[in-house]
Amino acid sequence: MKTKLVVVGLDGATFDLLKPWAEAGHLPNLQNLLQGGSHGVLRSTLPSTTLPAWTSFATGKSPGKHGCYDFRMPMDSLGRNRLVTSRDIPGKTFYELLVEAGRKVTLINLPVSYPPRIEGTVITSLMTQGADCVFPPSLAEEVPELQRYRIIAEPRTADAIRDVERERFQVARELFDRDWDLFFLLFSGSDHISHEMYAELRRRGRASAGASVFLDLDRYLGWFVEHLPSNANLLVVSDHGFHSYPSIFYVNSWLAQEGYLALGGEVRPEGEDFQPGATEDTQEKPERLDLGALTQPLFEHPRLYQIAKRIYHTLRVILPIDVHLESRGVDLTKSVAYAATNECKGIYVNDEERFVDGVVAQPDVEPLREEIIARLEALEDPATGEAAFSRVWRKEELYHGPYVHSAPDIILEPNVFVSFLLRSVEPFETTPVNYHTRDGILLACGQDVSSGTILEDADILDIAPTILHLMGSAIPEDMDGKVLGQLFKPGSDPAERTVRYRERTDSGRPKGEPLSEDEQAVRDRLRALGYWA
Repeated sequence: MKTKLVVVGLDGATFDLLKPWAEAGHLPNLQNLLQGGSHGVLRSTLPSTTLPAWTSFATGKSPGKHGCYDFRMPMDSLGRNRLVTSRDIPGKTFYELLVEAGRKVTLINLPVSYPPRIEGTVITSLMTQGADCVFPPSLAEEVPELQRYRIIAEPRTADAIRDVERERFQVARELFDRDWDLFFLLFSGSDHISHEMYAELRRRGRASAGASVFLDLDRYLGWFVEHLPSNANLLVVSDHGFHSYPSIFYVNSWLAQEGYLALGGEVRPEGEDFQPGATEDTQEKPERLDLGALTQPLFEHPRLYQIAKRIYHTLRVILPIDVHLESRGVDLTKSVAYAATNECKGIYVNDEERFVDGVVAQPDVEPLREEIIARLEALEDPATGEAAFSRVWRKEELYHGPYVHSAPDIILEPNVFVSFLLRSVEPFETTPVNYHTRDGILLACGQDVSSGTILEDADILDIAPTILHLMGSAIPEDMDGKVLGQLFKPGSDPAERTVRYRERTDSGRPKGEPLSEDEQAVRDRLRALGYWA
């Protein structure tokens, strides 16, 4: 029989939280995997955020080769961003290669899977444009549980997150009975509850209200282990880990304070009213209401910022005017550097070569970048007295490949939480924030998996080539990841079989094809999760 594979994602899961709970008996199914299978820390991308990490998971390539650094990426100006979709991924994902080899694939909740790139069962994730996330659409009639399926929980309370994940598991259980060779399911609740209360989860453990989310996920994981076919293997992965950071660094406030970013420009709220292909002359310009003075105090604090967002988006719907938040305005015609998007944790030099309103001539780009890097490296966190950043990277030090040019010029590896919001006061704030780290998790069990192995140096880039090898497929030679041979049981088929390679797959696929679907659903979803201002 052909080998099958189940991949269960626990978004944002970290052994720092889960191992003590498992050892205390609170997560018995996870503990069984720790003792009876193989496991190790899974190193994430930098930045260790959803979109680049899961795209690297799917492609086996670093962000420099797939170019997907954030949920939204700058276009011809640092003031104009557009949503990233699966059409932005060059080359082929591991699941496309498996389908081409005649294998049947089911994907549930994989980020950057919209629009679907395969003929198969696909339930897309938070980047779904519009309301339809079930493919083929007829599946919604065949599986009654899909009638109440939701992508994310709102509000992000423990009870609401548990409800969404329970519905997701019920759908997965129904689809598990169908014909498949690779079955992927991502539980997002582990990430969402960690954003809300990771510090409390670490401090209070099982007594925390958020612990119920992980107890549920452990039961769901146990179900998959119990129902794993005899010819199958199981991987459990996370895209990153979690940590409670002691302070917030407002990178754009610092850039403004240091004279690199000019305030006061009339830049649209990120992507809100920009339509691809439109110009200032062709876009309708409704009457503008400036709420900067009203909302400025709310933007001074990250918790109150959530209130400010709700005010803004409510007024924008109910009033026949364009609500303008001047507190977010920058003047790009006078700015030499800007953190244009939040999740990539990077700073772009506003150069003339890439951006229509760029102001930095090419000979001045490198001296300016070196100056900014030197200042950032000297910064200390006022809360701890330690360096604010464990490292400040030049993009070419971190990435390689054809899409390095579209990366931020400076990437921050922080010891503090990095925010792109603009504030009128000091750029540091001593406020703990729960956010990602690079240390995710990898666990495995099944017919071909060794027992009791501690995996060393596993990287999220390694998952795609390991999946392909496990399932007997050749690995594209341009994948950056390696096959995790230490995972395999001695004498098993994948341990004995020679790793096969094939030609690269990234030629001929255009990047950034525009979509005609409504993007509003994605924006609303990202706002609910705190990823879109």
